[in-house]
Amino acid sequence: MKDACPLHPDTPLVDGRCYKCQLLWGNIPKEFRQYLHFVMKQGFVKPDDRAAIHNLYDSIAKYIKGDTVDPEAYTFLGTRYPEAVKAYNDAKNRDQLPNLTLDIGANGSSGSKNDPFGGENKRY
Repeated sequence: MKDACPLHPDTPLVDGRCYKCQLLWGNIPKEFRQYLHFVMKQGFVKPDDRAAIHNLYDSIAKYIKGDTVDPEAYTFLGTRYPEAVKAYNDAKNRDQLPNLTLDIGANGSSGSKNDPFGGENKRY
């Protein structure tokens, strides 16, 4: 099992880093990554817009201390992306938050075409 990037939920984090956006998400608590996922899901940040992703990451970085997130980060995102926060809260109330965890299997491959480990390469 590997954690997934909140903005690229089909991409496992390798050593905490997403290979698509090259950002370190591994130390960020899952709940906050799920919160960020809804910013992308609502269309405020496009997963292929690296500049926008890095701007979002830079704007929340000051709220992240080690593996904890200052509650002000939720307030910051709530004022900037209220629709995303509403969608997050609705999903949370229905117990339908994204898992943001990928099962990459016993051989180290999820078998997906976006597999950073090389799905066809079974030897490591």
